[in-house]
Amino acid sequence: RTPLRARPGGMAATSPPRRGVSLHVDSVTLRTRLGAASSAPNHRDKALEAQCARHAQRHASDPTNHDVLYAWGLTLQERAECAEETAAAAPHTHPTGNLDCAGRTSRHPNAARDAYLNAACEKYAAAVSLHPKFPAALYNHGIALGDLARFSQTKDAYKATALWKKACVKYARAVVAAESINVCVVSSLPKKRSDGEERERSPKPYDEKREMNYSSSSESTSSSFSHENESVRALNNWGLAEQRLAGLATSSRERLQRLTRAAGRFRESLRRDASFDRAAYNLGTVMYALAELAQRRARKLETASSREEIAELESLGKVVSKNNQVAYVLGASAPADAEACFSAAAMHICLAAAGTSNDASRKAYRASLKLVRHALPRTPNWTNSVFTGALRRCVKHASRGGDEEEEEEEEETIGGWGPWTPFAADHASFFSFSREEEQAKATQREDLPESHALSETPVPRGTGTDERMRRRFRVRLADIVFVAPASRDASFPSGGDGGDVASGFLTCDAAGTMEWFVAPDEPSRDLWVDALSLASDIARRGKSGALERELEERVDEER
Repeated sequence: RTPLRARPGGMAATSPPRRGVSLHVDSVTLRTRLGAASSAPNHRDKALEAQCARHAQRHASDPTNHDVLYAWGLTLQERAECAEETAAAAPHTHPTGNLDCAGRTSRHPNAARDAYLNAACEKYAAAVSLHPKFPAALYNHGIALGDLARFSQTKDAYKATALWKKACVKYARAVVAAESINVCVVSSLPKKRSDGEERERSPKPYDEKREMNYSSSSESTSSSFSHENESVRALNNWGLAEQRLAGLATSSRERLQRLTRAAGRFRESLRRDASFDRAAYNLGTVMYALAELAQRRARKLETASSREEIAELESLGKVVSKNNQVAYVLGASAPADAEACFSAAAMHICLAAAGTSNDASRKAYRASLKLVRHALPRTPNWTNSVFTGALRRCVKHASRGGDEEEEEEEEETIGGWGPWTPFAADHASFFSFSREEEQAKATQREDLPESHALSETPVPRGTGTDERMRRRFRVRLADIVFVAPASRDASFPSGGDGGDVASGFLTCDAAGTMEWFVAPDEPSRDLWVDALSLASDIARRGKSGALERELEERVDEER
Protein backbone atom coordinates (compact mmCIF):
# COMPACT_ATOMS: atom_id res chain seq x y z
CA ARG A 1 0.00 0.00 0.00
CA THR A 2 1.18 3.49 -0.86
CA PRO A 3 -0.48 5.92 1.59
CA LEU A 4 -1.12 9.55 0.74
CA ARG A 5 0.82 11.60 3.23
CA ALA A 6 3.18 14.53 3.47
CA ARG A 7 6.74 13.75 4.37
CA PRO A 8 7.56 15.01 7.87
CA GLY A 9 9.71 18.10 7.74
CA GLY A 10 9.31 18.66 4.01
CA MET A 11 7.72 17.50 0.80
CA ALA A 12 10.72 16.16 -1.01
CA ALA A 13 14.37 15.51 -0.38
CA THR A 14 16.60 16.47 -3.25
CA SER A 15 20.09 16.02 -1.87
CA PRO A 16 22.36 14.22 -4.33
CA PRO A 17 21.81 10.58 -3.37
CA ARG A 18 24.48 8.03 -2.72
CA ARG A 19 24.54 5.26 -5.24
CA GLY A 20 21.76 2.91 -4.29
CA VAL A 21 19.84 5.52 -2.29
CA SER A 22 16.72 6.83 -3.95
CA LEU A 23 15.53 10.42 -4.18
CA HIS A 24 12.35 10.65 -2.15
CA VAL A 25 9.61 12.67 -3.81
CA ASP A 26 6.20 12.48 -2.17
CA SER A 27 4.19 11.94 -5.33
CA VAL A 28 0.97 10.02 -5.63
CA THR A 29 1.17 6.95 -7.80
CA LEU A 30 -1.66 4.90 -9.24
CA ARG A 31 -1.23 1.76 -7.18
CA THR A 32 -4.30 0.05 -5.79
CA ARG A 33 -3.91 -3.35 -4.23
CA LEU A 34 -6.80 -5.60 -5.19
CA GLY A 35 -8.56 -7.83 -2.68
CA ALA A 36 -10.38 -7.22 0.57
CA ALA A 37 -8.46 -6.01 3.58
CA SER A 38 -10.21 -8.55 5.77
CA SER A 39 -9.53 -11.58 3.56
CA ALA A 40 -7.10 -14.15 4.88
CA PRO A 41 -3.87 -14.19 2.84
CA ASN A 42 -3.78 -17.99 2.60
CA HIS A 43 -7.37 -18.22 1.39
CA ARG A 44 -6.83 -15.44 -1.12
CA ASP A 45 -3.58 -16.99 -2.32
CA LYS A 46 -5.28 -20.33 -2.92
CA ALA A 47 -8.00 -18.66 -4.97
CA LEU A 48 -5.39 -16.86 -7.06
CA GLU A 49 -3.44 -20.09 -7.48
CA ALA A 50 -6.57 -21.71 -8.88
CA GLN A 51 -7.01 -18.79 -11.27
CA CYS A 52 -3.42 -19.19 -12.47
CA ALA A 53 -4.12 -22.87 -13.14
CA ARG A 54 -7.21 -21.98 -15.19
CA HIS A 55 -5.27 -19.38 -17.18
CA ALA A 56 -2.55 -21.95 -17.87
CA GLN A 57 -5.15 -24.41 -19.16
CA ARG A 58 -6.79 -21.79 -21.36
CA HIS A 59 -3.45 -20.70 -22.76
CA ALA A 60 -2.55 -24.30 -23.56
CA SER A 61 -5.80 -24.71 -25.50
CA ASP A 62 -5.62 -21.30 -27.19
CA PRO A 63 -2.01 -20.02 -27.27
CA THR A 64 -2.79 -17.08 -29.57
CA ASN A 65 -5.36 -15.48 -27.25
CA HIS A 66 -3.72 -12.33 -25.92
CA ASP A 67 -6.53 -11.74 -23.42
CA VAL A 68 -5.69 -14.99 -21.65
CA LEU A 69 -2.07 -13.93 -21.27
CA TYR A 70 -3.13 -10.49 -20.07
CA ALA A 71 -5.44 -11.90 -17.40
CA TRP A 72 -2.74 -14.35 -16.36
CA GLY A 73 -0.32 -11.48 -15.87
CA LEU A 74 -2.86 -9.61 -13.73
CA THR A 75 -3.35 -12.64 -11.51
CA LEU A 76 0.40 -13.05 -11.09
CA GLN A 77 0.70 -9.41 -10.08
CA GLU A 78 -1.92 -9.92 -7.43
CA ARG A 79 -0.07 -12.99 -6.22
CA ALA A 80 3.00 -10.79 -5.88
CA GLU A 81 0.98 -8.52 -3.59
CA CYS A 82 -0.02 -11.50 -1.47
CA ALA A 83 3.63 -12.54 -1.27
CA GLU A 84 4.62 -9.04 -0.18
CA GLU A 85 2.02 -9.11 2.59
CA THR A 86 3.27 -12.54 3.65
CA ALA A 87 6.86 -11.27 3.66
CA ALA A 88 5.91 -8.51 6.07
CA ALA A 89 4.28 -11.04 8.43
CA ALA A 90 6.79 -13.91 8.10
CA PRO A 91 9.99 -12.66 6.44
CA HIS A 92 12.09 -15.78 7.01
CA THR A 93 9.94 -18.70 5.96
CA HIS A 94 10.24 -20.98 2.95
CA PRO A 95 13.80 -20.17 1.90
CA THR A 96 13.86 -22.34 -1.23
CA GLY A 97 11.54 -23.46 -3.98
CA ASN A 98 10.43 -22.88 -7.57
CA LEU A 99 7.54 -21.27 -9.45
CA ASP A 100 5.47 -23.55 -11.69
CA CYS A 101 3.02 -22.77 -14.50
CA ALA A 102 0.11 -22.63 -12.06
CA GLY A 103 1.83 -19.96 -10.01
CA ARG A 104 2.80 -22.09 -7.01
CA THR A 105 5.96 -21.33 -5.09
CA SER A 106 7.68 -22.24 -1.81
CA ARG A 107 10.40 -19.59 -1.94
CA HIS A 108 11.20 -16.96 0.60
CA PRO A 109 8.24 -14.51 0.35
CA ASN A 110 10.38 -11.68 -1.07
CA ALA A 111 11.81 -14.01 -3.67
CA ALA A 112 8.31 -15.24 -4.42
CA ARG A 113 7.12 -11.69 -4.95
CA ASP A 114 9.89 -11.01 -7.47
CA ALA A 115 9.24 -14.33 -9.19
CA TYR A 116 5.55 -13.50 -9.62
CA LEU A 117 6.36 -10.03 -10.96
CA ASN A 118 8.89 -11.39 -13.44
CA ALA A 119 6.38 -14.00 -14.57
CA ALA A 120 3.74 -11.27 -14.96
CA CYS A 121 6.15 -9.27 -17.13
CA GLU A 122 6.64 -12.33 -19.34
CA LYS A 123 2.88 -12.75 -19.77
CA TYR A 124 2.37 -9.08 -20.63
CA ALA A 125 5.23 -9.19 -23.13
CA ALA A 126 3.71 -12.27 -24.74
CA ALA A 127 0.29 -10.59 -24.90
CA VAL A 128 1.77 -7.51 -26.57
CA SER A 129 3.68 -9.68 -29.06
CA LEU A 130 0.30 -11.03 -30.17
CA HIS A 131 -1.49 -7.67 -29.97
CA PRO A 132 1.04 -4.78 -30.25
CA LYS A 133 -1.58 -2.06 -29.69
CA PHE A 134 -2.68 -3.26 -26.27
CA PRO A 135 -2.45 -0.21 -23.95
CA ALA A 136 -3.69 -1.96 -20.81
CA ALA A 137 -1.06 -4.70 -21.09
CA LEU A 138 1.69 -2.17 -21.74
CA TYR A 139 0.54 -0.01 -18.84
CA ASN A 140 0.41 -2.91 -16.38
CA HIS A 141 3.75 -4.18 -17.66
CA GLY A 142 5.16 -0.79 -16.71
CA ILE A 143 3.65 -1.09 -13.22
CA ALA A 144 5.20 -4.54 -12.74
CA LEU A 145 8.60 -3.25 -13.84
CA GLY A 146 8.21 -0.31 -11.49
CA ASP A 147 7.45 -2.63 -8.60
CA LEU A 148 10.59 -4.63 -9.36
CA ALA A 149 12.57 -1.39 -9.55
CA ARG A 150 11.27 -0.17 -6.18
CA PHE A 151 12.30 -3.41 -4.52
CA SER A 152 15.76 -3.22 -6.11
CA GLN A 153 16.38 0.47 -5.53
CA THR A 154 18.11 0.22 -2.15
CA LYS A 155 20.13 -2.87 -3.08
CA ASP A 156 21.19 -2.35 -6.68
CA ALA A 157 20.89 1.16 -8.10
CA TYR A 158 22.08 0.10 -11.56
CA LYS A 159 19.42 -2.60 -11.80
CA ALA A 160 16.75 -0.23 -10.51
CA THR A 161 17.74 2.42 -13.05
CA ALA A 162 17.49 -0.08 -15.89
CA LEU A 163 14.07 -1.26 -14.69
CA TRP A 164 12.70 2.29 -14.33
CA LYS A 165 13.90 3.10 -17.86
CA LYS A 166 12.14 0.00 -19.17
CA ALA A 167 9.01 1.09 -17.33
CA CYS A 168 9.20 4.50 -19.04
CA VAL A 169 9.34 2.74 -22.41
CA LYS A 170 6.25 0.68 -21.57
CA TYR A 171 4.30 3.74 -20.48
CA ALA A 172 5.35 5.61 -23.62
CA ARG A 173 4.19 2.71 -25.77
CA ALA A 174 0.93 2.56 -23.81
CA VAL A 175 0.27 6.23 -24.60
CA VAL A 176 0.95 5.67 -28.30
CA ALA A 177 -1.20 2.54 -28.36
CA ALA A 178 -4.08 4.27 -26.58
CA GLU A 179 -3.96 7.17 -29.03
CA SER A 180 -3.90 4.86 -32.03
CA ILE A 181 -7.14 3.08 -31.25
CA ASN A 182 -10.61 4.53 -31.64
CA VAL A 183 -12.51 1.55 -30.30
CA CYS A 184 -12.70 -0.03 -26.89
CA VAL A 185 -10.52 -2.95 -25.93
CA VAL A 186 -12.72 -5.98 -25.43
CA SER A 187 -11.79 -8.84 -23.16
CA SER A 188 -13.46 -12.23 -23.07
CA LEU A 189 -12.14 -13.01 -19.60
CA PRO A 190 -13.53 -12.38 -16.11
CA LYS A 191 -13.23 -8.77 -15.01
CA LYS A 192 -15.61 -7.88 -12.20
CA ARG A 193 -14.90 -8.88 -8.62
CA SER A 194 -17.76 -9.82 -6.36
CA ASP A 195 -19.16 -7.12 -4.08
CA GLY A 196 -16.99 -6.17 -1.13
CA GLU A 197 -13.77 -7.58 -2.55
CA GLU A 198 -12.27 -4.41 -3.98
CA ARG A 199 -10.63 -1.77 -1.82
CA GLU A 200 -10.43 1.73 -3.19
CA ARG A 201 -7.15 3.42 -2.28
CA SER A 202 -7.06 6.31 -4.72
CA PRO A 203 -9.43 9.02 -5.95
CA LYS A 204 -11.98 8.08 -8.57
CA PRO A 205 -12.09 7.75 -11.54
CA TYR A 206 -8.49 6.60 -11.58
CA ASP A 207 -8.52 4.30 -8.59
CA GLU A 208 -7.19 1.03 -10.00
CA LYS A 209 -3.66 -0.25 -10.10
CA ARG A 210 -4.74 -2.46 -12.92
CA GLU A 211 -7.36 -2.14 -15.58
CA MET A 212 -9.00 -5.41 -14.71
CA ASN A 213 -10.85 -6.84 -11.73
CA TYR A 214 -11.87 -10.40 -11.21
CA SER A 215 -14.89 -12.54 -10.52
CA SER A 216 -14.75 -16.16 -9.53
CA SER A 217 -18.43 -16.60 -10.29
CA SER A 218 -18.47 -15.33 -13.87
CA GLU A 219 -16.76 -17.15 -16.70
CA SER A 220 -17.33 -14.67 -19.50
CA THR A 221 -17.82 -10.93 -19.36
CA SER A 222 -16.64 -8.02 -21.49
CA SER A 223 -14.64 -5.01 -20.45
CA SER A 224 -14.19 -1.66 -22.14
CA PHE A 225 -11.48 0.90 -21.65
CA SER A 226 -11.40 4.52 -22.60
CA HIS A 227 -8.20 4.95 -24.56
CA GLU A 228 -8.09 8.57 -23.40
CA ASN A 229 -8.19 7.49 -19.76
CA GLU A 230 -5.54 4.87 -20.50
CA SER A 231 -3.19 7.54 -21.80
CA VAL A 232 -3.91 9.83 -18.82
CA ARG A 233 -2.93 7.11 -16.36
CA ALA A 234 0.09 6.03 -18.38
CA LEU A 235 1.40 9.60 -18.59
CA ASN A 236 1.02 10.06 -14.85
CA ASN A 237 2.94 6.87 -14.07
CA TRP A 238 5.52 7.77 -16.72
CA GLY A 239 6.12 11.00 -14.83
CA LEU A 240 6.49 9.07 -11.57
CA ALA A 241 9.07 6.80 -13.19
CA GLU A 242 11.01 9.86 -14.35
CA GLN A 243 10.97 11.14 -10.76
CA ARG A 244 12.42 7.86 -9.55
CA LEU A 245 15.15 8.10 -12.18
CA ALA A 246 15.90 11.61 -10.94
CA GLY A 247 16.56 10.10 -7.55
CA LEU A 248 19.01 7.63 -9.05
CA ALA A 249 20.75 10.22 -11.24
CA THR A 250 24.50 10.58 -10.74
CA SER A 251 24.78 14.22 -11.87
CA SER A 252 22.93 17.44 -11.18
CA ARG A 253 22.24 17.98 -14.86
CA GLU A 254 20.64 14.57 -15.31
CA ARG A 255 18.59 15.04 -12.14
CA LEU A 256 17.20 18.32 -13.44
CA GLN A 257 16.47 16.86 -16.85
CA ARG A 258 14.59 13.94 -15.34
CA LEU A 259 12.51 16.19 -13.10
CA THR A 260 11.57 18.52 -15.97
CA ARG A 261 10.67 15.52 -18.11
CA ALA A 262 8.43 14.36 -15.27
CA ALA A 263 6.80 17.79 -15.26
CA GLY A 264 6.13 17.43 -18.98
CA ARG A 265 4.46 14.04 -18.48
CA PHE A 266 2.24 15.28 -15.67
CA ARG A 267 1.28 18.33 -17.70
CA GLU A 268 0.36 16.22 -20.71
CA SER A 269 -1.78 14.06 -18.44
CA LEU A 270 -3.56 17.19 -17.21
CA ARG A 271 -4.04 18.49 -20.77
CA ARG A 272 -6.08 15.37 -21.43
CA ASP A 273 -7.99 15.45 -18.14
CA ALA A 274 -7.76 18.60 -16.06
CA SER A 275 -9.82 16.97 -13.29
CA PHE A 276 -7.07 14.42 -12.59
CA ASP A 277 -6.01 15.85 -9.23
CA ARG A 278 -3.24 13.30 -8.67
CA ALA A 279 -1.26 14.53 -11.67
CA ALA A 280 -1.69 18.11 -10.43
CA TYR A 281 -0.37 17.15 -7.01
CA ASN A 282 2.51 15.17 -8.50
CA LEU A 283 3.42 18.17 -10.64
CA GLY A 284 3.49 20.24 -7.46
CA THR A 285 5.97 17.83 -5.87
CA VAL A 286 8.21 18.17 -8.93
CA MET A 287 8.16 21.95 -8.59
CA TYR A 288 9.00 21.64 -4.90
CA ALA A 289 11.95 19.36 -5.65
CA LEU A 290 13.17 21.81 -8.31
CA ALA A 291 12.83 24.68 -5.81
CA GLU A 292 15.10 22.89 -3.36
CA LEU A 293 17.64 22.23 -6.10
CA ALA A 294 17.46 25.90 -7.12
CA GLN A 295 18.15 26.94 -3.53
CA ARG A 296 21.18 24.67 -3.47
CA ARG A 297 22.47 26.19 -6.73
CA ALA A 298 22.02 29.69 -5.32
CA ARG A 299 24.04 28.83 -2.23
CA LYS A 300 26.81 27.35 -4.34
CA LEU A 301 26.85 30.44 -6.56
CA GLU A 302 27.42 32.62 -3.52
CA THR A 303 30.56 30.67 -2.61
CA ALA A 304 31.77 29.86 -6.13
CA SER A 305 35.29 31.12 -6.77
CA SER A 306 36.09 30.17 -10.37
CA ARG A 307 34.48 31.29 -13.61
CA GLU A 308 34.07 27.68 -14.71
CA GLU A 309 32.12 26.79 -11.60
CA ILE A 310 29.91 29.85 -11.95
CA ALA A 311 29.25 29.12 -15.62
CA GLU A 312 28.33 25.51 -14.84
CA LEU A 313 25.90 26.50 -12.10
CA GLU A 314 24.26 29.12 -14.31
CA SER A 315 23.91 26.61 -17.13
CA LEU A 316 22.00 24.27 -14.81
CA GLY A 317 19.30 26.91 -14.46
CA LYS A 318 18.85 26.89 -18.23
CA VAL A 319 18.27 23.13 -18.20
CA VAL A 320 14.88 23.60 -16.56
CA SER A 321 13.92 26.89 -18.23
CA LYS A 322 14.87 25.99 -21.82
CA ASN A 323 12.48 23.39 -23.16
CA ASN A 324 14.46 22.50 -26.29
CA GLN A 325 17.14 20.53 -24.42
CA VAL A 326 14.95 17.99 -22.68
CA ALA A 327 11.43 18.18 -24.07
CA TYR A 328 9.83 15.15 -25.62
CA VAL A 329 6.43 16.72 -25.07
CA LEU A 330 5.48 20.37 -24.74
CA GLY A 331 5.58 21.51 -21.13
CA ALA A 332 8.89 20.05 -19.90
CA SER A 333 9.99 23.28 -18.27
CA ALA A 334 10.11 25.01 -14.90
CA PRO A 335 11.25 28.35 -13.48
CA ALA A 336 14.96 28.60 -12.78
CA ASP A 337 14.71 30.38 -9.42
CA ALA A 338 13.58 28.83 -6.16
CA GLU A 339 10.92 31.40 -5.26
CA ALA A 340 9.03 30.89 -8.53
CA CYS A 341 9.25 27.11 -8.15
CA PHE A 342 7.84 27.28 -4.62
CA SER A 343 5.00 29.45 -5.91
CA ALA A 344 4.33 26.93 -8.69
CA ALA A 345 4.32 24.08 -6.16
CA ALA A 346 1.81 25.96 -4.01
CA MET A 347 -0.39 26.62 -7.02
CA HIS A 348 -0.52 23.00 -8.20
CA ILE A 349 -1.08 21.51 -4.76
CA CYS A 350 -3.73 24.10 -3.92
CA LEU A 351 -5.59 23.30 -7.15
CA ALA A 352 -5.30 19.57 -6.47
CA ALA A 353 -6.77 20.02 -2.97
CA ALA A 354 -9.65 22.11 -4.32
CA GLY A 355 -10.33 19.82 -7.25
CA THR A 356 -10.39 16.41 -5.59
CA SER A 357 -13.60 14.76 -4.46
CA ASN A 358 -11.81 12.28 -2.24
CA ASP A 359 -11.60 13.28 1.42
CA ALA A 360 -8.47 11.23 2.15
CA SER A 361 -6.66 12.75 -0.81
CA ARG A 362 -7.74 16.26 0.15
CA LYS A 363 -6.39 15.74 3.65
CA ALA A 364 -3.04 14.59 2.29
CA TYR A 365 -2.84 17.42 -0.23
CA ARG A 366 -3.63 20.02 2.40
CA ALA A 367 -0.98 18.62 4.71
CA SER A 368 1.59 19.23 1.96
CA LEU A 369 0.06 22.59 1.10
CA LYS A 370 0.86 23.88 4.59
CA LEU A 371 4.52 23.79 3.63
CA VAL A 372 4.12 26.12 0.65
CA ARG A 373 0.83 27.95 1.09
CA HIS A 374 2.75 31.12 1.97
CA ALA A 375 4.11 31.16 -1.59
CA LEU A 376 0.67 31.74 -3.16
CA PRO A 377 0.64 35.22 -4.77
CA ARG A 378 -1.63 38.12 -3.88
CA THR A 379 -3.69 40.38 -6.14
CA PRO A 380 -3.91 44.19 -5.71
CA ASN A 381 -7.15 43.94 -3.72
CA TRP A 382 -5.15 41.89 -1.24
CA THR A 383 -6.87 38.60 -1.94
CA ASN A 384 -5.01 35.40 -2.64
CA SER A 385 -4.73 34.24 -6.21
CA VAL A 386 -3.73 31.06 -7.96
CA PHE A 387 -1.13 32.69 -10.18
CA THR A 388 0.04 36.12 -11.31
CA GLY A 389 2.43 37.28 -13.99
CA ALA A 390 3.03 39.59 -16.91
CA LEU A 391 1.33 38.82 -20.25
CA ARG A 392 0.74 40.47 -23.59
CA ARG A 393 -2.71 40.04 -25.08
CA CYS A 394 -3.39 39.95 -28.77
CA VAL A 395 -5.81 42.81 -29.48
CA LYS A 396 -5.91 42.54 -33.25
CA HIS A 397 -9.08 40.50 -33.12
CA ALA A 398 -10.08 41.30 -29.53
CA SER A 399 -13.81 41.23 -28.95
CA ARG A 400 -14.26 41.23 -25.17
CA GLY A 401 -14.72 44.74 -23.79
CA GLY A 402 -13.61 48.10 -25.12
CA ASP A 403 -14.63 49.56 -28.47
CA GLU A 404 -13.24 48.87 -31.94
CA GLU A 405 -11.74 52.33 -32.42
CA GLU A 406 -9.58 51.94 -29.32
CA GLU A 407 -8.50 48.47 -30.43
CA GLU A 408 -7.60 49.70 -33.93
CA GLU A 409 -5.59 52.56 -32.42
CA GLU A 410 -3.77 50.10 -30.15
CA GLU A 411 -3.03 47.84 -33.10
CA GLU A 412 -1.52 50.72 -35.04
CA THR A 413 0.75 51.68 -32.18
CA ILE A 414 2.10 48.30 -31.05
CA GLY A 415 1.41 45.93 -33.94
CA GLY A 416 -1.60 43.98 -32.66
CA TRP A 417 -0.26 43.07 -29.23
CA GLY A 418 -1.08 44.90 -26.05
CA PRO A 419 1.66 46.04 -23.68
CA TRP A 420 3.15 43.83 -20.98
CA THR A 421 0.43 43.87 -18.34
CA PRO A 422 0.08 42.13 -14.95
CA PHE A 423 -2.59 39.41 -15.02
CA ALA A 424 -3.96 37.23 -12.26
CA ALA A 425 -6.24 34.23 -11.80
CA ASP A 426 -8.16 33.69 -8.60
CA HIS A 427 -10.98 31.29 -7.74
CA ALA A 428 -13.48 32.99 -10.07
CA SER A 429 -11.80 35.11 -12.77
CA PHE A 430 -8.85 35.63 -15.06
CA PHE A 431 -8.16 39.35 -15.25
CA SER A 432 -5.63 42.11 -15.85
CA PHE A 433 -4.67 44.94 -13.51
CA SER A 434 -2.25 47.84 -13.51
CA ARG A 435 1.16 47.93 -11.87
CA GLU A 436 0.26 51.35 -10.48
CA GLU A 437 -2.77 49.83 -8.78
CA GLU A 438 -0.61 47.08 -7.34
CA GLN A 439 1.95 49.51 -5.98
CA ALA A 440 -0.78 51.71 -4.49
CA LYS A 441 -2.23 48.74 -2.65
CA ALA A 442 1.22 47.74 -1.47
CA THR A 443 1.79 51.24 -0.07
CA GLN A 444 -1.43 50.98 1.93
CA ARG A 445 -0.12 47.76 3.49
CA GLU A 446 3.34 48.89 4.51
CA ASP A 447 2.58 48.05 8.12
CA LEU A 448 2.25 44.35 7.26
CA PRO A 449 5.17 41.97 7.82
CA GLU A 450 7.45 41.12 4.95
CA SER A 451 5.83 37.71 4.45
CA HIS A 452 2.69 39.55 3.27
CA ALA A 453 4.48 41.35 0.44
CA LEU A 454 3.01 41.25 -3.04
CA SER A 455 4.44 38.95 -5.64
CA GLU A 456 7.03 40.95 -7.52
CA THR A 457 6.53 39.50 -10.98
CA PRO A 458 8.55 41.81 -13.23
CA VAL A 459 6.99 43.39 -16.27
CA PRO A 460 9.41 43.00 -19.21
CA ARG A 461 10.76 46.20 -20.64
CA GLY A 462 10.51 47.42 -24.18
CA THR A 463 6.88 48.58 -24.47
CA GLY A 464 4.82 51.47 -23.16
CA THR A 465 1.84 51.32 -20.83
CA ASP A 466 -1.82 51.88 -21.56
CA GLU A 467 -4.37 51.99 -18.74
CA ARG A 468 -7.22 51.16 -21.13
CA MET A 469 -5.62 47.82 -21.93
CA ARG A 470 -4.61 47.17 -18.34
CA ARG A 471 -8.17 47.50 -17.02
CA ARG A 472 -10.12 46.06 -19.91
CA PHE A 473 -9.78 42.30 -19.71
CA ARG A 474 -11.72 40.06 -17.33
CA VAL A 475 -13.31 36.69 -17.95
CA ARG A 476 -15.03 34.23 -15.65
CA LEU A 477 -13.08 31.02 -15.25
CA ALA A 478 -16.28 29.02 -15.63
CA ASP A 479 -16.62 30.46 -19.15
CA ILE A 480 -13.20 29.19 -20.26
CA VAL A 481 -13.61 25.78 -21.86
CA PHE A 482 -10.22 25.33 -23.47
CA VAL A 483 -6.64 26.42 -22.76
CA ALA A 484 -3.71 25.28 -24.88
CA PRO A 485 -0.01 26.13 -25.19
CA ALA A 486 1.45 27.07 -28.54
CA SER A 487 4.88 26.45 -29.96
CA ARG A 488 7.06 29.45 -30.66
CA ASP A 489 5.90 31.40 -33.66
CA ALA A 490 7.56 34.20 -35.59
CA SER A 491 4.36 36.25 -35.30
CA PHE A 492 4.77 36.42 -31.52
CA PRO A 493 6.53 39.47 -30.06
CA SER A 494 9.87 39.20 -28.33
CA GLY A 495 10.09 37.82 -24.82
CA GLY A 496 11.02 39.52 -21.61
CA ASP A 497 14.70 39.77 -22.44
CA GLY A 498 13.99 41.39 -25.79
CA GLY A 499 15.74 38.57 -27.63
CA ASP A 500 13.93 35.24 -27.88
CA VAL A 501 10.42 35.07 -29.21
CA ALA A 502 7.83 34.93 -26.43
CA SER A 503 5.85 31.76 -25.72
CA GLY A 504 2.13 31.90 -26.38
CA PHE A 505 -1.10 30.20 -25.38
CA LEU A 506 -4.75 30.63 -26.22
CA THR A 507 -8.05 30.41 -24.37
CA CYS A 508 -11.47 29.71 -25.78
CA ASP A 509 -14.88 30.23 -24.17
CA ALA A 510 -18.20 28.48 -24.73
CA ALA A 511 -19.16 31.01 -27.41
CA GLY A 512 -16.04 30.16 -29.41
CA THR A 513 -14.24 33.41 -28.65
CA MET A 514 -10.48 32.81 -28.71
CA GLU A 515 -7.94 34.99 -26.94
CA TRP A 516 -4.19 34.85 -27.58
CA PHE A 517 -1.60 35.70 -24.97
CA VAL A 518 2.18 35.55 -24.81
CA ALA A 519 4.31 35.07 -21.71
CA PRO A 520 7.96 36.17 -21.36
CA ASP A 521 9.29 32.60 -21.48
CA GLU A 522 8.30 28.96 -21.67
CA PRO A 523 8.12 28.26 -17.91
CA SER A 524 5.75 31.21 -17.44
CA ARG A 525 3.64 30.07 -20.39
CA ASP A 526 3.39 26.53 -19.04
CA LEU A 527 2.44 27.73 -15.56
CA TRP A 528 -0.27 29.97 -16.97
CA VAL A 529 -1.71 27.07 -18.95
CA ASP A 530 -1.63 24.92 -15.80
CA ALA A 531 -3.34 27.58 -13.70
CA LEU A 532 -6.10 28.40 -16.19
CA SER A 533 -6.75 24.80 -17.23
CA LEU A 534 -7.10 23.50 -13.68
CA ALA A 535 -8.88 26.52 -12.21
CA SER A 536 -11.39 26.72 -15.07
CA ASP A 537 -12.10 22.99 -14.77
CA ILE A 538 -12.73 23.44 -11.05
CA ALA A 539 -15.07 26.36 -11.79
CA ARG A 540 -17.00 24.43 -14.45
CA ARG A 541 -17.51 21.58 -11.97
CA GLY A 542 -19.03 24.01 -9.49
CA LYS A 543 -16.13 23.80 -7.03
CA SER A 544 -15.04 27.45 -7.07
CA GLY A 545 -16.06 27.69 -3.45
CA ALA A 546 -13.62 24.93 -2.54
CA LEU A 547 -10.81 26.78 -4.31
CA GLU A 548 -11.78 30.03 -2.60
CA ARG A 549 -11.61 28.31 0.80
CA GLU A 550 -8.15 26.93 0.02
CA LEU A 551 -6.96 30.41 -0.96
CA GLU A 552 -8.50 32.01 2.12
CA GLU A 553 -6.81 29.45 4.33
CA ARG A 554 -3.51 31.28 3.87
CA VAL A 555 -4.91 34.42 5.45
CA ASP A 556 -6.24 32.43 8.39
CA GLU A 557 -2.89 30.73 8.93
CA GLU A 558 -0.99 34.02 8.83
CA ARG A 559 -3.34 35.55 11.37
